[in-house]
This record gives sequence, structure tokens and C-alpha cells, in this order.
Amino acid sequence: MAMFAPAHPGELIKETIEGIKEETNSKLTLEDVAKGLLISRKTLSALINGKQKVTPES
Repeated sequence: MAMFAPAHPGELIKETIEGIKEETNSKLTLEDVAKGLLISRKTLSALINGKQKVTPES
């Protein structure tokens, strides 16, 4: 029996950003999203590309 491998959180964020861009017909950039999330564009890019882990803040 095959085990289910959940999607990386970055993949879900990427799909959400793409969905917002399509629905609003906007030119939303990674920089815009990163500012809204209060993180750097570099961190968001690493997250979306599966190179950054997501951990809860204490």
C-alpha cells in the first residue's frame, strides 16, 4: 500500500497566489505577497520552491 505524501506548504501558497492573480486579473508579485506576509521575498521564494521548511513560531 502506498503512503500519501502531503504537498509541501510552499506548493499550496504558490497555487493560492496563482489563483488570486487569475481571479483578480492582477499583477501580484512575490514581493507584494512577501510584504503582506511580513517576510522577505527571498524567504517566500525559497518556501515556494520547497527549499524552506515551515515551522510554528513559539
